[in-house]
Amino acid sequence: MTEAQVAELAELQPKVAQRKQQTKERNAKQHQARKAAADRVAELEALERQGPLTEEQAAELAELQPKAARRGRKKQDRG
Repeated sequence: MTEAQVAELAELQPKVAQRKQQTKERNAKQHQARKAAADRVAELEALERQGPLTEEQAAELAELQPKAARRGRKKQDRG
């Protein structure tokens, strides 16, 4: 490598490392959000088996079920 290439590489490495860290943090946040949604769906479905849900609970369940279903499909695709 030439000196210019070495200097360019040295300049870019911290930027790449920062981008990787940001991606890792974003993925972790998204994973936590999907897991929380799936947990909440399970909780609401358990409440639904015990009796009718309130309007707010039913609306929340309707909103979260597709997200939880996508999470389940992704897990099945991997495993």
